[in-house]
Amino acid sequence: MRLRTSMLALVCAALAVFMLTGCSKSETPLTYMDQVESTDLSAEQGGAADLGISEQELVRQKGKPIRTLNDGGRSFIFMYSDYQYTSVDNEVVGYTLSPDSMTAKGLKLGAAKADVLRQYGDSFYTRGESGSSATIGYIDKTNTLALEFELKDGRVKNISVTLLKMYE
Repeated sequence: MRLRTSMLALVCAALAVFMLTGCSKSETPLTYMDQVESTDLSAEQGGAADLGISEQELVRQKGKPIRTLNDGGRSFIFMYSDYQYTSVDNEVVGYTLSPDSMTAKGLKLGAAKADVLRQYGDSFYTRGESGSSATIGYIDKTNTLALEFELKDGRVKNISVTLLKMYE
């Protein structure tokens, strides 16, 4: 039951992140391209599957997903136990981490903001600040990736990696 509840919470978080980032062009990682230095995020490219591959290749590499969700349009979420991949127009453009997964530098959900800054550095942007919530992000200009940590009360509650072209 706990796994099912965690997965449902994760799906809701993934959908919320996708809807906020995919639908709102007002404030995305692209907004901050000229304001931050590039951070090497090459080790973050997809965990077990690379970004930029087709949905069919994702399923070939990872197997059948636990669940697939569609927003009624061009985008899908493929849920696996470790990552939830987002595709648009049959291309995998991003993923979020499940509670048991970690970034390439060892951060998991629940990590403190100070841990994020220690591992990824000071060249980050902050967006969506509202009360005790905010998102801090890093941009890899060479590999055209964004890594974002959604924070609540100074703790990481969501981690996502996206290709920058998702926001174009």
